[in-house]
Amino acid sequence: MKIYSIVSFFIFLAFNINGQVADTFKIDLSKYEPGSCYFSLTQNKTDNGSNDSIDRFILEAVPPKFDTIRSSYSVNDLKRFLTRDSSYLFTMSESHLVFAFRDIDLSTIMTKQRNPQGYLYCLIEVPRQTRTIRKSQISSDSIYNENIVVVEESKIVKRYVSSKPEELNQNQIYVEGKNWTEIEVAVGKPSCHGRPSIVSVKTALVSLGYSLEINNVLDENTRAALIDFQKKNNLEIGQFSRETLVKLGLR
Repeated sequence: MKIYSIVSFFIFLAFNINGQVADTFKIDLSKYEPGSCYFSLTQNKTDNGSNDSIDRFILEAVPPKFDTIRSSYSVNDLKRFLTRDSSYLFTMSESHLVFAFRDIDLSTIMTKQRNPQGYLYCLIEVPRQTRTIRKSQISSDSIYNENIVVVEESKIVKRYVSSKPEELNQNQIYVEGKNWTEIEVAVGKPSCHGRPSIVSVKTALVSLGYSLEINNVLDENTRAALIDFQKKNNLEIGQFSRETLVKLGLR
């Protein structure tokens, strides 16, 4: 079963008016494809030509939450991890989905609307990460392995506001409009797979066990984590190469 067949897309509508309790809506993602992008557009008027009140809201792409499971295996247990080249293959993290916004010209997604306004997000599948240990590297009767698992899926949070906020986090966007269209798949060739944001790169690295603050700053810790990841995977060092992005699940 594909990973996206069991993932749900949560939108939380949080109202800060008179202390109202947030409503929760759950949408099945079984028809959504990882690697694809989806959008919604705002219309100027309703079908009868009258103006609607403007909706103002913040969308936030929340990364998954992870936990680390440390397991010990005896020599006999290791038989199930044995590969054809007589080494052992361990899972470091399972494949999972991450939401990310794309800031593109929406006219490139082949809509019929002139100068379309709205928002677009993509579903990124971060591939399973593994490590290989050769028999010659095992010097004790047991071996330990750490497997990073998702305990809470990535989601999009939607929160209505009365006005545009002065500041936004790097994984948030401010949206305003009225008479919104249903979510549609982007069928053109936008940069849905263009150069990912630093946030996306950091999210992918965090899912692999690196301790980083999720923001859009390419700091020394991020550079060190990226170089370490590239060294472990025999990739070009210090560059956001296509091979690195593919390995991170961002292509």
